Amino acid sequence: MHVSSGLGLIGRSGKVWQDTKPKGISPAWVVGFGGNARLTPRGGIEFRFELEDYVSQAQFNVGLPTQTRALLHHDLVWSLGISFPILGRWK
Repeated sequence: MHVSSGLGLIGRSGKVWQDTKPKGISPAWVVGFGGNARLTPRGGIEFRFELEDYVSQAQFNVGLPTQTRALLHHDLVWSLGISFPILGRWK
């Protein structure tokens, strides 16, 4: 298991984000949690999972099109996978 944090980038586009500023890529604070579990006795193949929360500020419409307010926004990303060694054996 592990916990991580750092800086990341978020890119927003499309109709749902047309009133949101800034356009394009925005910085975000990233908090992550993950882990892995062995699927073989010797540890060569592992099941991995990750959950990350990209916390950023986005401008949201709060009524009229001219009324917007900056609010915190959470973009959650989760992934599942299997990892295995390609060159040699893991120790």
